[in-house]
Amino acid sequence: MTRRKLGQDGEAVAAAYVGRLGWRVLARNWRPAGEVRGELDLVAVDGTDTVFCEVKTRSGGGAGDPLEAVTPDKVRRLRRLAHAWLAEHDRPYTTVRFDVIAVYWPPSALAPTVEHRRDVVG
Repeated sequence: MTRRKLGQDGEAVAAAYVGRLGWRVLARNWRPAGEVRGELDLVAVDGTDTVFCEVKTRSGGGAGDPLEAVTPDKVRRLRRLAHAWLAEHDRPYTTVRFDVIAVYWPPSALAPTVEHRRDVVG
């Protein structure tokens, strides 16, 4: 499986996971128009919270812990992207939250394992 395919499959697993939690998915792989660069993996609504999810998928331990892959640079990028998304979408005022969803999917596994950390960016 290619790295890109693994990432796409991981994002599909994450979207299904938040759906099972009762969240409503608003966007997947959203890219802003204009000067802001990057992509939001998943934007969803959890109750009254608008949640921006960074999805990290790993097939093994060689690339490190996916939950630790959200560096300070990545946090700054996520904040800029979230601001751009909110500016482009007509959403009533809600609380904004940043979550990380790690999808572990070793080649020998029949199904992936999901780990979810809420509110990782203060």
